[in-house]
Amino acid sequence: MELLLTNLEIRALKETLEAEVSHLRMDIATAKDRTMREDLITRMELLLSILEQIPAAVLDVA
Repeated sequence: MELLLTNLEIRALKETLEAEVSHLRMDIATAKDRTMREDLITRMELLLSILEQIPAAVLDVA
């Protein structure tokens, strides 16, 4: 699947993903249930994978 996004959309997506990853890290740290923690880790890894695919060069353009 390919998404065509403007620079502003890419920045908004990146910021949203980073915020969600941050929240997931806090949730993982406080999760008492192992299954829930593993699910949160999986979700975080998926979001990090998406973040890695966002080209850094595009984000540098104003």
